[in-house]
Amino acid sequence: MRGGSLATTEVEAVCREWVGPDLQLRSAVELRGGSYNTTYRLEVSDGTRAVLRVAPPVDEQRPSERHLMRNEYASVPFLRPVADVMPTTLMADFTHRIIGRDYVIQSYLEGVPASNVLGSWSETAQAQLWRGIGQTLARIHAIKSDHFGRVMAPTTGRWSDCLVTGFELIARGCDELGIDGSDLRYVADLAAASSEVLDVVSTGSLLHGDLIPANVMVDPDDPGRGVIGIFDCDRTWWGDPLADWTLIFVERLPPVHRESFWDGYGETPTQSDEARRRRAFYRARSIGEIRLEHARLGKDRQAQKTYEMMSAVVEELVTK
Repeated sequence: MRGGSLATTEVEAVCREWVGPDLQLRSAVELRGGSYNTTYRLEVSDGTRAVLRVAPPVDEQRPSERHLMRNEYASVPFLRPVADVMPTTLMADFTHRIIGRDYVIQSYLEGVPASNVLGSWSETAQAQLWRGIGQTLARIHAIKSDHFGRVMAPTTGRWSDCLVTGFELIARGCDELGIDGSDLRYVADLAAASSEVLDVVSTGSLLHGDLIPANVMVDPDDPGRGVIGIFDCDRTWWGDPLADWTLIFVERLPPVHRESFWDGYGETPTQSDEARRRRAFYRARSIGEIRLEHARLGKDRQAQKTYEMMSAVVEELVTK
């Protein structure tokens, strides 16, 4: 079985497993916009609405992205401090008995993804949302661990080892896609040689991994409500808060939105030479993940641009 959309009979089979024989599937609408899982909005005959998320087949998952749905499922108990804005898991099935792929059914979140409407909001409303995202991420980062790596299977007690492993897994993903990952292996060697700087981070924080407007629900008619939901928490891992993709994304924002985010988050990053070196490694990791995403989706031109981006980060790392 390959990835992508399910057959109608498969969706119906999943729904029967969820609600049993007394209720029927009234509608299943595939939700576009995501680039990894296949997602449907379900409604059953008693009016209940839910969201079905289906993972790609295991043989289509890259080493650094394997079993992301199971990782999210394992992270739910740790995410209790933000449970008020998260969907509830109604069913999870990783047995492959029904459709041959991992899937979860979650409660339906009201609202729309912030990325759909943010551009039409006033500067004040956009700043308020970024403040809310900062506050939400701070609540997540306050959750701590003595290990580093994915929540489902923390890899190590040393932050440098976690980063090295991450670079190597992304490089293996490049190999599987038939593209060059040698620069990632070089950065892995640099990270191993920089363990003294990296291992200053001795406690892992829970990182969301993808808390950006595309994964934040808002009320399109009431921007002042801010964050009313978050979803796609499958890339959670334990690490340095500054390695979270959101913080790298925030650096690209206009100053007023960036300042609002940090105001909500409650503290700004330290600017020491060692901290800047750590953040360079984190940028390299995110560039590697972006490369895999573009290559997997057949966006060859965008994937090629990541080599120039990585070269600039490598130059920064070797000249300090």
